[in-house]
Amino acid sequence: MSVTTPHRVRRLASGALEHYFPDPDDQGMYELGDPKKGAVKHHKVNSIFVGSIEMALYLVREYGFSIRMRGNISGQRNLISADKIEFLR
Repeated sequence: MSVTTPHRVRRLASGALEHYFPDPDDQGMYELGDPKKGAVKHHKVNSIFVGSIEMALYLVREYGFSIRMRGNISGQRNLISADKIEFLR
């Protein structure tokens, strides 16, 4: 990936660390939650889809959008808030 990678770490009940990374859908689109939508930003009807990781990261960093990410252990997809994301270089 040519851009800084957003990442989130969560400790599982087993003690293992699960890492979350942006997860595009089957069509290669990144799903984002608009912070202006408040408590319903996670609903699919309120999602914003973008075709590039660069645009997705711009919206996360500059406007506080959430991004759909997948855990490397559980495979679970979650909408992760901008303030919970660390950017790896």
